Amino acid sequence: MATLALAIAAANGTAFAGWMWLAASIVDNLLISSLTPTQKTAAGKASDLSIQTASVGTPIVKGYGRVRITGNIIWGTKFTEHVHTEKVGGKGGGGGAEVDNYSYSASFAILICEGPIVGISGVKADGNDFDLGSVDYRLYKGTEDQNPDNFMQSIEGNGNVPAYRGLAYVVFRNINLTDYGNRIPSFSFVVEFPKNDVKTIIEEISRDAGLVVDKDIDVSNLADLTVRGYARDGSRTYREQIEELRIARLFDGAERFGKVVYMQRSFDNVVAVPEGEIGAYENERPEEPIETASKHDLQLPQKLNIKYISIDGEYQTGQQTAYRRLTSAKTETSLDTNVVMSDSEAKEAAELRLYEAWQARV
Repeated sequence: MATLALAIAAANGTAFAGWMWLAASIVDNLLISSLTPTQKTAAGKASDLSIQTASVGTPIVKGYGRVRITGNIIWGTKFTEHVHTEKVGGKGGGGGAEVDNYSYSASFAILICEGPIVGISGVKADGNDFDLGSVDYRLYKGTEDQNPDNFMQSIEGNGNVPAYRGLAYVVFRNINLTDYGNRIPSFSFVVEFPKNDVKTIIEEISRDAGLVVDKDIDVSNLADLTVRGYARDGSRTYREQIEELRIARLFDGAERFGKVVYMQRSFDNVVAVPEGEIGAYENERPEEPIETASKHDLQLPQKLNIKYISIDGEYQTGQQTAYRRLTSAKTETSLDTNVVMSDSEAKEAAELRLYEAWQARV
């Protein structure tokens, strides 16, 4: 070998010994690399591709105003594999390695909510911002006359794709999944709905509960009361849904002449009833006496928490707390609502509800 010959020359004490060793090393590398076959490796090759599937029984969200909603996969294609080969290493035109870089893409449809909607924004994939402008997609706003998606029909065949009328959904085409571990990520959307007045919300909740608007309920007084956003999905009772709204907005409901009447609470119309007139009667004294009771200070909460959807926190869950300072009470209570509020609005609501608990102790 060349190494042996050059090494012998160097051993004879020539002035070029150091250079001889360097030359020997270079010649060796050239000879070895020319005789070594190219090594081939794979990078990013997925042996077990996973696809997010629709969750059976997931409630469909009904929204108002602007809210963030997590979508649910309703359709998807098989994954498409893409291979890009690049050569790394090797010297003198021999040896080295070829690396096959694999990536995957897929097309899929995501159900968002009950329609109609105005539009979507603030899209996130696995909690990170997702740029709709960089991908091929089509949004269906959940109208009653929308048609089946043409791209889905080109794959499934005409007549095999539902129109999903009344449901808002989005179809993504050929999305690169490399950044998501070769799987379809979890998508969420800030959705804008055409209505956000409390009157409409309570009317729709009441219809779902089987009540007849104008016959069983009267919400006319709430026409100018609005919320930033609210979402309901049937996971709470109808009464609980209305209570969620009452946490954020001041109104009450009471039975009157066989109808549930909702009224905004106005502190300008407070009437003080003298204690001596509390037991007044019209014709004859009632059989049951009127009883009053007072709660001790220690029975009332020392602090009250409100959990809500924070518009200041990108429509994530927020919490604000109100405290009673001059008390020996140690208890606390919490209220949860899916109403969208700013942090300052939620703080004000917490303080008001805590004060309300104090005022209602008698």
